[in-house]
Amino acid sequence: MTHILAMAMQKGGVGKTTTAIAVSVNLAANGAKVLLIDIDPQANSTQGLGIDLEEVQYSVYEVLLNPDQGTEFATLQTSYDVDLVPSTLDLAGAENTLANKIGREMLLQRALRKSASNYDYIIIDSPPNLGLFTLNSLAAASAVIVPLQVHVYAFKAMPKLEETIELVRPLNSTLAIGGIVCTMFDRRTSLSQVIEKQIRNQYGDLVFKTVAKSKESHTTELEKALGTPAPIKRGEPLKLSTQKRTIAQTHERINRGYKLREDLIKACKQMALDQNRKLYEVMEDALSEYLEKHKQEKPE
Repeated sequence: MTHILAMAMQKGGVGKTTTAIAVSVNLAANGAKVLLIDIDPQANSTQGLGIDLEEVQYSVYEVLLNPDQGTEFATLQTSYDVDLVPSTLDLAGAENTLANKIGREMLLQRALRKSASNYDYIIIDSPPNLGLFTLNSLAAASAVIVPLQVHVYAFKAMPKLEETIELVRPLNSTLAIGGIVCTMFDRRTSLSQVIEKQIRNQYGDLVFKTVAKSKESHTTELEKALGTPAPIKRGEPLKLSTQKRTIAQTHERINRGYKLREDLIKACKQMALDQNRKLYEVMEDALSEYLEKHKQEKPE
């Protein structure tokens, strides 16, 4: 059975893309066949897996334009044993074009009919809004995983996400929240503790026991290297950073003609392989909880 998990939360900067990459890479490292679909116009997951946007020939945009062709023609293999349907920055202007297509909310679901059986897991990285691309993610998913920043604004955004899930349910009758991952818990503040308690009181067993904790510094060593954002496996305590800031810094240096030296690239890759981060432990435990809740016998 293929598990199709949509990472969704309309508030930006909650660790959604980081979670999508973390889950995908670690599932693949444990022997699962994984497809990551980047349906966010920011293309952070695509860049995070080391793909140069300038070299992308076919993206999720072409998949949505030609859903009956499946996803295979746009699928790239990455160095992390994760297959990827990439996004590009051009996707930002594609929503108006796709809005005229019949059944526009079902395009991704149609595309996955051909390819879903080739994978154990399909992870969908949705944009930080509740527009057409997120609706496609929800219509195609078997469950929604919500990375929820332990912050009052993110917590207040949950009802709108639940409302959207209800709107999509006529298109996907089994859609439900599969789990909520508390991210960016700041142990220095009592407010984080209060909000986490409110989240658990309201959503009960849907909230995974493990929590991704934030550190005093929100900049990782890998980001300091300013290499292509790369997945990190488990190890030293996680120092979460804002994806937007990282991507903006990288683009700024690239635009100024900054070029990474060969040894720096190698160092980044070695760091990605050797260093462990708490988020991966968090997500591995979270996925175990999710699968435990949704145990189904695989067909003969």
